[in-house]
Amino acid sequence: AKICFNPRWCSRDANKSQIKGRDFELMGAGAFMIASQHTETNDFHELYTPDLEFVEAHYVNQMIEQIMYYLNHNEEREAIANRAYLKRDQNLWTSRFKTFIKNWQIW
Repeated sequence: AKICFNPRWCSRDANKSQIKGRDFELMGAGAFMIASQHTETNDFHELYTPDLEFVEAHYVNQMIEQIMYYLNHNEEREAIANRAYLKRDQNLWTSRFKTFIKNWQIW
């Protein structure tokens, strides 16, 4: 797919959202991701930068506009997906676990 849509709404509550493994799976596979925007997923911005490594949209109309835009701007879409893919290794659970072990101190 040229564009992968990732809704982040929580199935338990329509007003809540969550970061899902799909965020990491899509970008780790080199896919271009448009995700729904929600204040509860803002901590994801510490790992990936919106509009630089993925795209977020708050409203359905905005999502449709972004999909149409990126379907017609292949190079820009591919560059965004590639930047996210290049961060793949540092966001693998194995990399995070190694960092955790390295920084862990026994008292």
